[in-house]
Amino acid sequence: MEIIEFKEEYLDVVYDIQQKSFMPLFEKYQDIDTNPIFETKEIILEKYTKTGVHGYVFQYEDTIVGAVRVTIYEDKSAKISNLCVLPEFQGMGIAQKVMHTLEKKYPDVKKWFLWTILQEKGNCYLYEKMKYEHRGDPIIVNPLMTLIYYEKKL
Repeated sequence: MEIIEFKEEYLDVVYDIQQKSFMPLFEKYQDIDTNPIFETKEIILEKYTKTGVHGYVFQYEDTIVGAVRVTIYEDKSAKISNLCVLPEFQGMGIAQKVMHTLEKKYPDVKKWFLWTILQEKGNCYLYEKMKYEHRGDPIIVNPLMTLIYYEKKL
C-alpha cells in the first residue's frame, strides 16, 4: 500500500470515495449536518489545500481506495479528519496502516486526535487498539448518532 500526497488531480477520486464510504453511514444515522457526502468538490478542495492541512490518498495495488486529512497545529497536535476507505476494501487493515504511517511521518506531533461515531463499534475498536483514548463529553448529533473524541499522546 502506498500513501500519496493529495493533488488537485485526485479531487474527483476523493469525492467519489467520500460518497461511497460515507453514504452507508448517512443512510444509517441521517446526519445531514455532519456527513461528508454533502461536501461539494469545491469544499473538499478547500479543506484539502487549507494552510496546515495535509491531504493524502492511499493506493492498494493499482487502485486508490481511501483518503484522509491531517491538520497540524502549532502546539504539536494533529487532527485526523474524514479517514475513509472504499467499502469493498474495508476490514483489510488499511486504515490502521495509514494511521501508523502518518504517526511516523510526523514525529514532532505529540498528540493525535479525532472524532468518530460511538455507534460504529468497529471504528472505536480500531482507535482503542491503536492506543487512542476516549476523552471528554460525547456530542449527540441526533437520536441515532453520537460523536466521541479520541486522542493519543506520544
